[in-house]
Amino acid sequence: PRTLVCHDLKGGYLDDEKCLLGWKMEGYRFWRWWQVDIFVYFSHNFVTIPPACWIDASHKHGVPILGTLITEWDDGVQLCSQFLKNDDVMEKFVKKLVDITLYYNFDGWLLNIENKLDFIERMLNFVEILTERLHKVHANSLVVWYDSVTIDGNLLWQNELNDNNVLFFNRCDGIFLNYTWTEENLNETMKRASLLNRPDNVFIGIDVFARGCVGKFDVCKSMEKIKSRNLSSAIFAPSWTFEAIGRDVELGKDFFQNETK
Repeated sequence: PRTLVCHDLKGGYLDDEKCLLGWKMEGYRFWRWWQVDIFVYFSHNFVTIPPACWIDASHKHGVPILGTLITEWDDGVQLCSQFLKNDDVMEKFVKKLVDITLYYNFDGWLLNIENKLDFIERMLNFVEILTERLHKVHANSLVVWYDSVTIDGNLLWQNELNDNNVLFFNRCDGIFLNYTWTEENLNETMKRASLLNRPDNVFIGIDVFARGCVGKFDVCKSMEKIKSRNLSSAIFAPSWTFEAIGRDVELGKDFFQNETK
């Protein structure tokens, strides 16, 4: 089983986007690279490219880092209809994403479609083609699908691997399942992933803010349930230790202790 960390910070990222302007102690920082297999730099922009400082830190410690492609709500419907308009437009969009990945020297994408979807077949092709094209030019690249839209095009988080999302999973390197799961969801996921011989490619979400799951300082309890089933984990928003209980511009007072805990 692998551990993915998906870094999300409320209000967007501030100091870490400006790595050439100087480093400040106030910014969120992550240093437990030896415990992580994949790092995702997440934001709510349509296309998020990880800043150079995060790419450098990840690669220095041998950890692949992914950017994020996200569409959400009504605006997301419009964006999807644009880049999935036809095969030619979709192919151009794939090429641009591959070019961006290579130019900025990161390792792939988290695909997060959180809106109703009309172009299911073309989205499936998009996921498959993007994965294949990246693998051709970057052998260790990764494309991970987030569990939010179903194969029927409905925005409906499944919290497990099932018939509603497995076709997306089959076309890329992994799936990031939503975090409001039950143990029954984990058992069903384990069965399906084992049949496909891909249990380590299923990343079970854990929200550190504990929205609908066991999180905060009890993240370990969720991790134990996931790992006991030989599934991988996806820790979302670890900056809870920074923005919720330990943010202090005076040299990050309490943050270091809370992050370590």
